Amino acid sequence: MNRLGRLVFLLALCGSLQANTPDQEPQKRATLRDAITTAIENNFLLKESAERVIQFDYRIKEAKAGYLPKASLSLDAEKRDERNLEIIKDEFNSRSGGLRITQNLYDGSATSSSVDRYTNLQYESKEQHRATLETEILKIIDAYLGVVYQREALKTVTQNMQLLEKILEIVTIKVQSGAANIGEQSSIQASVADANKTKVTVESRYADAISLYEFLTGDAIEELDPFEKTVPMQIPMHDEMLNDITAGNAELRALHYRLQGKKHELTWQKSDFLPKVELIGSIDDSDTKQGGDGFKKNKSIKAQLTQKLFDGFESESKTKRIYSELNEINYKIEHASKRLYWDGKKLHNSIQTLRDTLDNSQTELDATQSMVDSYWERFRHSSQDLFILLSAQKQLFEIKFARLQYHKNQTVDYFKLLALEGKLLETLDMTTLHP
Repeated sequence: MNRLGRLVFLLALCGSLQANTPDQEPQKRATLRDAITTAIENNFLLKESAERVIQFDYRIKEAKAGYLPKASLSLDAEKRDERNLEIIKDEFNSRSGGLRITQNLYDGSATSSSVDRYTNLQYESKEQHRATLETEILKIIDAYLGVVYQREALKTVTQNMQLLEKILEIVTIKVQSGAANIGEQSSIQASVADANKTKVTVESRYADAISLYEFLTGDAIEELDPFEKTVPMQIPMHDEMLNDITAGNAELRALHYRLQGKKHELTWQKSDFLPKVELIGSIDDSDTKQGGDGFKKNKSIKAQLTQKLFDGFESESKTKRIYSELNEINYKIEHASKRLYWDGKKLHNSIQTLRDTLDNSQTELDATQSMVDSYWERFRHSSQDLFILLSAQKQLFEIKFARLQYHKNQTVDYFKLLALEGKLLETLDMTTLHP
């Protein structure tokens, strides 16, 4: 849908400038959860992230292969003629083959630490996938509410403009009858022009909101029309919020799993200088035909012990590097904890502030609406000053307009706080999306 088409659609939704035709198809209303589900199904970033989780399944299986025996089969066959000019000296034929089986008996915990390391790295990748999922969900929530509240903003702007045009119509009649002057007419004309400028801006923002929403969901707005404005909110206590961030935040959990994986990597590296014991069994067959030799078969089983003595300080350097990486991860955890706690406090404070602001502005809205109604009735009977009416009407419009943004910001901040606490998927009843 192009920009012009969207604007026509938006104006139709407002129901003020264009009437619906009888054969117009109704919009397919979509809940917030519908929009999120559709967007996730079309999100290739999430599919990419999920594949990284799957890859660790195979890495773990690769590591567990160290527990299993290894078998190899070899076979050689040779035919050779040795000639000296025209005289055949001898013909040499030989065949040999063997089966070799090895079983790891002890490797200094190299295999077990490798399995544990990849298991923790898989847990880390799952938490990273959850973090990506939460980020993408927050994007669609913001886009969904952007469409809903920009639509409401357009309705509010349109209603305000219609009222100003009505006032202009009355003032024009009064000017023609000599009951008002040109200055009053010019003043209301300026107010109408200013309202029209605001309307054009809101229409543009609404069109942009729809474009973003359609991009994220992969569907036209006619197929997935947002309508939900509010959600029930349960704002946690401050201390409870900090505990939830510590226990449930995806970023912090991923870092802790990375730390555990690095510790297992350290164990794996230290096993390099521990003795290795391997059981080796073999069966070798050979069949030679040269000077009367015949078939031979050898069977053997042995235990082999190996011990690394010196590797030019390579293992020591790797061990020290891993210790440094452990310190790095610990510092990242400390920094992330402080940053996330601070983000949580800001969001918590923002939600509380917006709630109080909405409560106070509701009282202001009711009082201003009564004032405008009173001024309007007096203006109809030519007993109210025009400039006072215009001032009151502007104040009423600004309150309504601001409240829409307050509502949207409060809802978006609430979902951001849920994501920070690791409760977003649970609240939306989408925990099955987390691998």
